[in-house]
Amino acid sequence: MAWKPVEQTAAALKSTGISPERQNHLERRKRDRTVVHWPVRFLGKGAAGAVDNVTQNLSSEGFFFRSNAVFAPGEAGVCILEVPGHDPKQLHPVLYLECRVRVVRVDAPGEDGLSGIGCRIEDYRFLPSVSQRYT
Repeated sequence: MAWKPVEQTAAALKSTGISPERQNHLERRKRDRTVVHWPVRFLGKGAAGAVDNVTQNLSSEGFFFRSNAVFAPGEAGVCILEVPGHDPKQLHPVLYLECRVRVVRVDAPGEDGLSGIGCRIEDYRFLPSVSQRYT
């Protein structure tokens, strides 16, 4: 497979009608993102000890969500993602994915007061269930 020069790639993107801002956004992504709205709980955050959010999108390397909690770029943490199980017998309607994550992006709060938070998944493991220590 031959590599395409950068000029050809830029010309191809321009011909699609995608704005230059969106083109830059597309080009920096290593992995495709999928729009999913899965519950995610950050452990050890805030006075309550946990912060609940919902993902906006997800890839094999990370996810994005909006929150009113304070997160800082470079911050490391642990979270639990609730992944819907597609088990016809419903033996496991939800799978729990414990992730070690690092915050890589924090967007300024929008009109709704929520900041956009991008996290990179550094490590993960599936849990058989969520124990009381995560609730």
